This record gives sequence, structure tokens and C-alpha cells, in this order.
Amino acid sequence: MRLRKASVGLVVAAPGRRVLGKALPWVALPAALLCGWRLTLHRNSEHPAIPHFVEPSGRLIPAASAGRPGDAGARGLSEASVEPTPGAWASGVKIAEIAAMLGQIDALWAEDRRAAAREALLKEWAAKDLIAALTWFGSRNVSDPLQQAARDILARAMAARKPEDMLLWAERHLPENSRKEIYGPFFRAWADRDPATAAGLLVLLVQTSPGGSQADADMVDLLGQVSSVWSGREVKQAVGWMKALPEGPAKERALEQMAYRWTEAEPALAAAFVARHHDPELVATVAGKWAETDPSGAAAWVMALPSGEQMSRALDTLVGTWSRRNSAAASAFLASLPETPARERAALALASALEEMR
Repeated sequence: MRLRKASVGLVVAAPGRRVLGKALPWVALPAALLCGWRLTLHRNSEHPAIPHFVEPSGRLIPAASAGRPGDAGARGLSEASVEPTPGAWASGVKIAEIAAMLGQIDALWAEDRRAAAREALLKEWAAKDLIAALTWFGSRNVSDPLQQAARDILARAMAARKPEDMLLWAERHLPENSRKEIYGPFFRAWADRDPATAAGLLVLLVQTSPGGSQADADMVDLLGQVSSVWSGREVKQAVGWMKALPEGPAKERALEQMAYRWTEAEPALAAAFVARHHDPELVATVAGKWAETDPSGAAAWVMALPSGEQMSRALDTLVGTWSRRNSAAASAFLASLPETPARERAALALASALEEMR
């Protein structure tokens, strides 16, 4: 808090910013007084002192709020003000005051600029003292816009530093609910930079988390997201890593997320591998994706599958996808098949696809 003498009396400037541009110009005081306002110093427990104006009714209005363009009763003040940008304001806030100032965003900024101010202050904190910011994040048990903004900004900052070290720190110091909240954006950001390391350490977390717990399921889901990012960039390397995983939920989820991209790159190899896992939905996904580029090759593979739910669902997806590319060829293929329950079901899928195209 800075107090400065001026020709018209005591002028108050808020910590970390200059209220109404520079110290309140003396020319603005007559306009404020004509509106029935007076300058006062309001103290509270969260911050040593924040300048307020007092309406004739006695209602306290933060000086930053009173100076917002368009606020009723403050036109003379707003014309004299020069509002700083959120970034410039955030850079002037002391590290020790950031947590308190985050709680004052609504009072200090107009509604349309609060999100930008909140983001600027969080970025400033993450850049200057990431551990302190993360400790504060872990101490909050609130679901609000501030928590959501902090989660995303701090997660990106963690991934931009030494993510292995940040992961170790989080495992030791953040409560479980905070880790669950921040690990999603953290691992996705990490996967954009180094998917192999991110995926490898995430598998380690999956393998060491309590089996059957919700935390374990969340980690498996997150592994699927990281696998998808990796396969979108380096599908062959990602597939090689996935094949080396031990059998279990982690490998199954990684395969699910990689199957689409793998089929684009190596359809026959992807189809052969997927068929061994006996997942009808995954087999159908591969059949449909392969049919987009090589329907005849996909058809030959589908018809070589053992009879049953796996082959039937793959056939449905195959003819549906094929019909959108060449309905006559899809119809001719289906007509060439022997009469079986699988063919009857695929005929319904074909009819439905043709109806959608009309």
C-alpha cells in the first residue's frame, strides 16, 4: 500500500496497480464530489487496504470498479482513468500477495476482464514460484472458475519445466483429489512434447495405483488419451510400445485409442493384431476404417473371421461404410454372401445407410 500526499489531500494507490491510471488526478475529484462520492480507505482481513469510493447511500465501491467506463455515477472518474492491461497489472503484484489478490479479482476488475486478469495473475505466479502456486492449488477444495483456470495454467507450467521432477513432487505433496484434477491437462501437455516418456511414467502410475479403485480407472482413461496423442504423431513407435505392455487394462485402452490411426497406416497388421483380442467393437472399428480406403481388402479380412458376434458386427460396419463410398459395390458384395443371420443383419445395416443418404 502506498500513500502519497497531493495538493488536494491524501491519495491512495492499490497494491500492484495504480488506481485510475496515476494517482487520482485532482481534476477528477470535483466530478466525484458532484456525484456525491468521497474517497475512503477500507480495510479488510484479506488485504491490508484497498481504496474504495463511498456512494451517497454509504455503499462501498472499490476504486477500480468506480473507475470502470460506463459505471453509473462514475463518468467523471472513468474519463480520467487509464485502466492497465491484465498482464501489466499482474506483473506488478508481489509474489506474497498473489493468493490474496486472486480473491479480489471480482472487486478489482469489470466482469468482461476478470478471466483475463485471473489468467495473467496465475501465469505470473507459475513463472515466478510454481511450487507455491501448486501448494495453493492443492489446498483449495472448490470447483469454480478460478480452480479450473489454475488447473490448466499450472498443468502446462509443470509440463514445460522438468515434468518428471514435477510428477514426483506432485505424488509426494498434492492430495489425491488435486492430483486427479491436474494430471489430465498435465499429461496431455507432456505428451505433446514427449509422448514416449509421458506414456511410460503413466503406465507406471497405473501399475502402482490401488487395483479396482476409481483412481486406477481414471489413470487408465488418461493413458488412453496420451496413447491417442502419441499415435497421432508417431503411430509406428506408439504401436511398438503398446505391444510391449503386459496384458491388462492399460494395454487394452492403449490399443483402443491407437487402432484408428494404426489402421490408417498399416491396415492389415492392425486388423490381424486386433482380431486376436476378441473385442467385437474394436474389430468393427478397424473394419470400418479399412473400408474407407480398401473395401475389398477389408471385406476379405472380415469374411475370414470366425462366425459370431465379432464377425457380424464387423460386417455391419463394413457394408455401412462401403455403401457411402459405392453403394452398388456394397450391395453386390452382400448379395454374393450365403444366407446367414449375419448377412440378414448386414442387409438391415445397408438399408439403414442407404436411407440416411437419401
